[in-house]
Amino acid sequence: SAALIPRFRSAAEGRPDVFFAALARNADVLISDAPDPRIAARIPAWYREAVAARAFLVLPLGADGQPRGLIYADGGADAALTLPPPVLRLLRGLRDLATTATARD
Repeated sequence: SAALIPRFRSAAEGRPDVFFAALARNADVLISDAPDPRIAARIPAWYREAVAARAFLVLPLGADGQPRGLIYADGGADAALTLPPPVLRLLRGLRDLATTATARD
């Protein structure tokens, strides 16, 4: 995962892809079928080459109108990403805590 961190940083650079959209809008994104042609066009090449997960979740961390990072999870190359509502609530709570911790005073 450490090798992917610099690649995820490119999402903040304004490239029109699903990661940039999540960060720019501070919106949670759950992709359940990344190979779908309607979605695949918004998935960056570096991601398809390095990860190629079929399903993934992006929870952006934004504060002061600026992206600070993101929480990312995937289901692997061929697996679905199934997150029961209680687990998703816990992940969003973790994101909220991380966002608060990175906010500037």
